[in-house]
Amino acid sequence: MNAQAQPLCKAYIAGWSRREEPEKHICDFFFGSKPDKAAPWPNNTEADLECAFLETLAITIRLRNGRRYICKGFKSEKRANGEFVISCEIPPVSDQIV
Repeated sequence: MNAQAQPLCKAYIAGWSRREEPEKHICDFFFGSKPDKAAPWPNNTEADLECAFLETLAITIRLRNGRRYICKGFKSEKRANGEFVISCEIPPVSDQIV
């Protein structure tokens, strides 16, 4: 369920890590506020394909109020150096359990 106490903030995918648990493959995503620190994709096609894939994952952020926020609306954008980055809007860090 998406619930927020404050306006959402634009956040860029800064990285991810994969871990294995019995019968599960888990990927943790890390977000940041600066596009120059975001994970790069070499072109718009690959970034847009990744956005579509991320929409299928139901990436969740645990909130202090006990609820979970489901990340949606992933978008790619071009950086000045020609690479592409991916962002979405998420609750501010002050609302998250980190």
